[in-house]
Amino acid sequence: MVGVAQLGERCVRNAEVGSSILLLSTNIFISVDSQWLILILFLMQLNFLSFQRNEDLGAMRRLVLFAVLLGAVGSAWAHSELRRSVPAASAVLEQPPDRIELYFNERVQLTALRLHRVGGDEIALPRRSIRPASSETIALPALASGEYRVEWRIISADGHPAGGAIPFRIEPARRP
Repeated sequence: MVGVAQLGERCVRNAEVGSSILLLSTNIFISVDSQWLILILFLMQLNFLSFQRNEDLGAMRRLVLFAVLLGAVGSAWAHSELRRSVPAASAVLEQPPDRIELYFNERVQLTALRLHRVGGDEIALPRRSIRPASSETIALPALASGEYRVEWRIISADGHPAGGAIPFRIEPARRP
């Protein structure tokens, strides 16, 4: 990411258009995928170099308008993400959970779900159908005390794969 930031700063320096373009670029590109950001900054670098030679302000205005429009639709390119889970990541539970709940920011297809006991084997989970949904609830078998890790994989509505892990621990309350 440092390389991208340096490229963006170089674009602005080469164009000598002041801090307003840097501020505009920062606000717009926060919501744009990093691959798009690199492409846009590369195109801006090429165009800004030509601005120095040709002083083509019309082209610069078109480029800024393009960046604004791209920033406006940036949320459409956002990837799916896990918003919350039960149990929560890094939770310490006094009693074993009876289910895993996953809540996503949009409809996804949960393609893989695995439960591992840390330092042990994978724990079998019930089979389920793969269907688009924004949440999933999966029943768990009885779990003993210890550390566990839920690993999940999804395919988002736009076809991008994503995944993650949710560690949690079951530690019964100690009695004095």
